[in-house]
Order: sequence, then C-alpha cells, then structure tokens
Amino acid sequence: GVKVVVRLDKSYDYRGSERTRELSDRNDEACLMLVEAGIDCKFVIQDKTLHDKLIVIDRKIIIEGSMNWSTSALRLNRESVTLIESEEYAKEKIGRIEGLKTIDKGDLDRAQVETVAVRNEFLRDAGLAGAMVHGRDET
Repeated sequence: GVKVVVRLDKSYDYRGSERTRELSDRNDEACLMLVEAGIDCKFVIQDKTLHDKLIVIDRKIIIEGSMNWSTSALRLNRESVTLIESEEYAKEKIGRIEGLKTIDKGDLDRAQVETVAVRNEFLRDAGLAGAMVHGRDET
C-alpha cells in the first residue's frame, strides 16, 4: 500500500492587504474529499500562508517548485519544478512539514462545502436571485 499524507493551508482570510479574524475556507472541500477517501489530511494553521508545493516519495524523492498542482497551472503557466533524489533532504523536508501546527478537519462536513451549479442568468436577473437575498434576511 501507499501512505498518503496531505497538509493544506488554513491561514487567515485577507480582504485586500488586511487580515481578517476569520480562517479561510478555500481548502475545506479538498480536505473533506481526501478524508472521505481515507487519506490523512490536516490543515496547517499559522500566521503565515503555507506556500509549499512539495511531494516526497518513499522518503527519498522530493518534487518541489513554484507549481500549484492544478490543471490550469499545468496547461497555462510557465512553472519551475525540481526532482531531487536525496534521503537526507527528504528527511529535512518531512521534518519541517511535521513540525508545523495542524488541526483536523474539525466539524467540517459535506453540507458546509457542497456546491451547486447556478446559471449565470439566474444570478444576474434582479427579479430572481436578487429578490431572494436581502440584508434583513441575515440572522
């Protein structure tokens, strides 16, 4: 079998250059999907954004670089990724990641991150979506 460990960023949300008091939820759905598949996924929580793009294979092969592991990055960006074979360097990278403060997915559940496709026309028509949402509706 293969042991897969995933650490995702759970940093504070930013509005412009100002940090809010709220944690970002941008990785919630990915973590939930991984946990449901039996993968050890935890959030790294700290004052700074986790910006690593790192894969360690068999504790000796390191793949790291600027690339986000997404379809758009692979197709559209000019990225730099390096493959290094070194047990010592792999140990150093694993130690650094394992030393980060993590939290489990907590109370995150499918209902919190489920998305629904909504046609653009519905959102733009003031008589439809606009009529459904009012400031006084919030509790």
